[in-house]
Amino acid sequence: MAVRCHARYSDARWKRAGEAMSCGNTRAARPWLRLGALLLVLLALAAAPAAPAQAQPESVQAGAPHAEAARSESAQPDGGARSEIALRAVEEPGRFEVGVPAGWSRQGPSLGLSDEERGVFPVRMLGPRTPEGITAEISIAYYAPGNLLHKTVEHYVRLHAAPVFGEAQPGESYSEQRATTLAGRKALRFERTKLELVGPRSLDPRRAPVYEGYVVLPAKAGFYVLRCRAGIPMREAVAALFEAVLASFKPLVD
Repeated sequence: MAVRCHARYSDARWKRAGEAMSCGNTRAARPWLRLGALLLVLLALAAAPAAPAQAQPESVQAGAPHAEAARSESAQPDGGARSEIALRAVEEPGRFEVGVPAGWSRQGPSLGLSDEERGVFPVRMLGPRTPEGITAEISIAYYAPGNLLHKTVEHYVRLHAAPVFGEAQPGESYSEQRATTLAGRKALRFERTKLELVGPRSLDPRRAPVYEGYVVLPAKAGFYVLRCRAGIPMREAVAALFEAVLASFKPLVD
């Protein structure tokens, strides 16, 4: 009997000790169990099939029209690249019709005398500006006989095609006058580069070169002047627009 009691006591004691050790081992092994679970999750993700490729974002797709435009510009019969220029038609009633750059704004009437009082009927289109603040401009004007600015076409050419004081200043240049054809009629063409003040007013003002191109077309009554103006960084772009404007020009005064 004593032996059986001792055995029951021994069994109970070892059972309690085993439970205590089991609880202690569980608490001690808990971090390792968490780490093992995390590793199992990572292995499951790595074994999962790759997701299908997503479509390109809108910002990338938006570049497609530009690529299409570049292809349409480069495919020319003569093998040269030529960009499309959008023009919109404007009219000075009874004087001329012309196409002007579609994205440019038309300058409003000047202060003071009206066009009829001055005898000059212009269309002035203003485009983008250079960082220095020089605004691109293309203008078409009809100078009626007896206008208040330039009595004759020779007077206009003399003031614009050559230096006023007979010699160009450093940084300025004037091209030769050359004959050309505009709307099937004889005209005169020339260019000049002059210096203009830019930036804020100061005791030491800064000057920047400005390109100007002219085509002067005499008429039986008065004359026409087509002019472009741009800062040097925009010269080529504005000159290309100017050529398109010249090609669209239709004088209505003989």
